[in-house]
Amino acid sequence: ELTNVFYSMGVGNTEFLPHQFKPVSQFIESPRGRLLIADEVGLGKTIEAIYIWKELQARERLRRLLIVCPSMLREKWKRDLETRFGEEAEIVDAAQLLERLESAAQKRTSRSFILITSLEGIRSRPTDWNIHASNGKAKLGGFLEEMAEQSDPLLDLVIIDEAHYLRNASTASHQTASILRDNSANLVLLSAT
Repeated sequence: ELTNVFYSMGVGNTEFLPHQFKPVSQFIESPRGRLLIADEVGLGKTIEAIYIWKELQARERLRRLLIVCPSMLREKWKRDLETRFGEEAEIVDAAQLLERLESAAQKRTSRSFILITSLEGIRSRPTDWNIHASNGKAKLGGFLEEMAEQSDPLLDLVIIDEAHYLRNASTASHQTASILRDNSANLVLLSAT
């Protein structure tokens, strides 16, 4: 592998800022595929995370990205992906996310996707997780819990924005993020705090 080459460099409609490639380098060198980007506000954490995705696409031909963020940031993520990187993303709720993940798990589709959802829209507690529930959040949690035991991860990369909301392990947000982590080959957390 040509690990000293950044395939993501120059693929977006962004101004080149060298500091934005430090996380890409750290991620590539990480043996676990996990990274916390804790830059200050305005330094381009969104761009850095997308560069990591583009790098993974180029190196490993990964196809399934999930972005989890506060609901007020969903449109910003979608717009940044489209205008800066030419990537189409779909904003989904818990039921739509479950449908897409079930399809991926059953190998009914090999289609690539970039999905954006809000943490508020998918979080639930493990005590509520049940694949047979009528509530979309609880059903999603139950499905993810079942799939976490599989050898092939459902998702290639999960990006969680505003990750400081996950710091308390007893919250539904933290527990939902943990089960997403267990269903993903790679994880990037973003926080300015």
